[in-house]
Amino acid sequence: MEEKIVEQEGISLADIWAIVKKYWIGLVCITAGCMLLGVLGAFFVLPKNYTATQSVVYLETTDNSQVTEGEISASRTIVQIASDFMSDKPVYVNTSKTIKEKYNIDIDYKKLMDTLTVTRVGDLKISFTYKSGNREEIPDVLNTFTTEALNFAQEQLHLVQSFSSFSKITLDDVEDESTSKILVIGASIVVGLVIGVCFEFIMNSLDKTIKDRKYIEDTFKVKVIGLIPDLLDSKDKKTY
Repeated sequence: MEEKIVEQEGISLADIWAIVKKYWIGLVCITAGCMLLGVLGAFFVLPKNYTATQSVVYLETTDNSQVTEGEISASRTIVQIASDFMSDKPVYVNTSKTIKEKYNIDIDYKKLMDTLTVTRVGDLKISFTYKSGNREEIPDVLNTFTTEALNFAQEQLHLVQSFSSFSKITLDDVEDESTSKILVIGASIVVGLVIGVCFEFIMNSLDKTIKDRKYIEDTFKVKVIGLIPDLLDSKDKKTY
């Protein structure tokens, strides 16, 4: 009775692992090359985006006796009006004009509205964050923006006295956002792996050497009646 040999269709995990082991150098080189391009692009090509946060704190003093109830009430009102006004268009327009006149920095008011985030903290504090690709312009933009908003608040209250004597303005260190860089580098590694795997399968398909029984039968249209396995001695690396 003739024994029928059933060939497994498709490709198995063992076949994939064999291909990976055979062309692993190409996979490593392609992945490393894509990662290198990603690192270079993240640090030298990708536009930098700096972030700074500035806070305006009212009645920040060590001696509470120096502040009257009227000043506390007025400060709370200024903070409320200023924080409300920071979401309106006029303060951004005035800030853009002032910055252009004083510092010769051309900033569109729409850019300010998109990149400035205002947060009111309690009754006596306003914090806002500004993002820009130009590190040098950030302090001027933040300080001018604060001045415009506070001036408008004092005008609304018809106050003549200056409130800067008992207010505190702090500008945090400007930091570079690294999230986008990590994403670019991670994406480059994934792309490198995908390209490397595709390269391995292409190289394997171009390889015309005899690989297995199915390759012989499909190519030469003959029946394989038996296989002689390689006997490999691990000590002297010789076959018999």
